[in-house]
Amino acid sequence: MIVGLSCGGVISIDFVLSYPQLVSGLVVCAGGLGYLDHGNTPSEDASLKILDDFKAQVIESIAKSNVKILGDGPVAEEDRADARTGKRLYKWCKDIGARLIAGRGGGAFPSGGPK
Repeated sequence: MIVGLSCGGVISIDFVLSYPQLVSGLVVCAGGLGYLDHGNTPSEDASLKILDDFKAQVIESIAKSNVKILGDGPVAEEDRADARTGKRLYKWCKDIGARLIAGRGGGAFPSGGPK
């Protein structure tokens, strides 16, 4: 029998999932889900792939919109900014979006400052 409280409950859950043959029972009080990675089901993998694809589309869309607004101006014709500037602005905005979604901040400049 294993009894786990709070973080000990989380550890207990992980232990029982890893070694069920060693445990006759489990009591968890104020515990959460375990931290061990027991792998995803094919359905979970498919859902995560859809989510990743959606995130990539969002980043792409935002980066393109920012090039239009920041590079060309909201009411100017497209491609007002030269191609080099547009490409750099696009990459910059895409990098910021990717960092935001990945939870690594979204500061204006990548680590190391502007180049």
